[in-house]
Amino acid sequence: MKFFKLFKKELKELITLQTLGGLLVGVIMFMFLGNMMSDVGEELSKNGGSVVIADQDNTSFSAQLIDSVEASGFEVMMVEGSTDAELVKKAADYDHSTMLVLPKGLKDAVEKQQSVELKIISELKGFSMMGNMDHSAQSVASMIDDTLSDMIINENLPVVDTEYVKNPTKLSEVTVVKDNSEIVNSSVLQQFAMQQSMFIPIIVFILITFATQLSATAIANEKGDKTLETLLSAPVSRLAVLGSKMCAAAIFSLLMAGVYMIGLSSYMNGMMGGLSGGELSMSASPISAALENLGLKLGTLEFGLIGIQLFLTISIALTISMILGALAKDLKAVQGLLMPLMFITMIPYIITMFIDINSLPMVGQVLLYLIPFTHTFTASSNLLFGNDILFYGGMIYQVVALIGMLYLAVKVFSTDRIFTMTLEFKKKSKSKKSIKSTK
Repeated sequence: MKFFKLFKKELKELITLQTLGGLLVGVIMFMFLGNMMSDVGEELSKNGGSVVIADQDNTSFSAQLIDSVEASGFEVMMVEGSTDAELVKKAADYDHSTMLVLPKGLKDAVEKQQSVELKIISELKGFSMMGNMDHSAQSVASMIDDTLSDMIINENLPVVDTEYVKNPTKLSEVTVVKDNSEIVNSSVLQQFAMQQSMFIPIIVFILITFATQLSATAIANEKGDKTLETLLSAPVSRLAVLGSKMCAAAIFSLLMAGVYMIGLSSYMNGMMGGLSGGELSMSASPISAALENLGLKLGTLEFGLIGIQLFLTISIALTISMILGALAKDLKAVQGLLMPLMFITMIPYIITMFIDINSLPMVGQVLLYLIPFTHTFTASSNLLFGNDILFYGGMIYQVVALIGMLYLAVKVFSTDRIFTMTLEFKKKSKSKKSIKSTK
C-alpha cells in the first residue's frame, strides 16, 4: 500500500498541467511540420509525371523521340533559350528544377553510331535533403537511351560496336546557381556541400539546448535555495547580475558544444576514412573548385556575419530561459516550461535539414521566420544563394527580439516580486495560465 501511495505521489508530481501543456505544444508543432512535409511530398509527386525539354535538334527524328516520351505517360513542356541559366529559369516556370536538352545533330550521330550527348541542367537553390528531388530529366534521359537502342535494332543498322547499341547516349550534367554554371552533377555537389555545412545547424541546436537548460535550471535552483534573494539584495546592480549569468552560461555552452563537435567530427572522419585516397579524395578537389566557381564558398566576412547571428540566437535563448527559470515554481517545473521552447527550436532545425524554407507556401514561411532561431539555421544558405534581404532582415528581427526579451528580463529581475512569483497552471481555475505572487 505504501508503495502505491509513494508511486501515486511521484507520478502526480511528474505529470502536471505544465508538462502536459508542453507536450500539447509539441504535438501541435509536429502536426504543423507533418502538414508542410506532406505538401512538399505532394508537390514532388505531382512533378514526377512531367518533364521539361529543350529541343535544339528540332528535326523530325527528335520530334519522334519526344512523341515516345509522351506516349510513355510523361507530360512534356518545351522551352527555348540560349544559355543554361536561361533554360533552367524557364523550367522553373513549370515548377521544375531540372530539365533535359536534346543536342543538335541527333540523327546524324545515331546513323554514324556516335554517342549522343544528352544534357541535363539542374538549378541548385539550397542544400536541404529534399531540395534536389526532381529526377524527371534523368528518368526521361534513360528512357530515350532505351528508345534509341530499340531503333538501332529494329531498323537493322549495321552494328559496329555492340556496347554502343546497349547505351547509345551519354549524359552531361550541368548545375546552375544564380547566373553561374558548372559541368557537375547537382546531387553530388549538394551532398559534398552538405558535408561541409551541416555542422553549423548542429552547433546552433546544441548551443541553444545547453544554454537554455543551464540558465533556467540555475535560476530556478537559486530561487528554491533562497540564494537568489541574497544575491539580488547585495549592493550590486541587478543588470550586472543578469548579464554575468548570461555570459557564464553562454561560455559554458560554447565549450560543451565544442566537445560534442570534436567528437562528431572524429566520428565522421572515421566513417569516411575508408574512402581516403580513393573516390572521395579524387572527386573532392574538382567539386570544391566547382563550389567556388558557383559562388558557394563562405569567406571570412560571411563566417563573421553567421557568428553575429549565432550570438544573437544564443542571447535570445538565454534571456527567455532565464525569465522562465525565474518564473518556475521549482526545478521540476523548469522542464515543463522549457519544453515548448525546445520544440520551437527543433521545428526549424528539422525543416531546414530536409527542405528549403523559401520553397514553402507564404503562410509556412511567415510562421517559421517568426521564430528567431530560424534565421540562424538558414543563415549560411541565404548568404550562399544571394538571399541578402532574408539574411539581413532576419538579423534585424533578431536584434528587435533580443531587445524585447532583455527589456522583459530586466523588468522581471528588477522587482522584488521575483522571489515569490511563479508561472503555473491552476487546476481549479478556468484560466489556463496565471502568474501568482505572494506579497
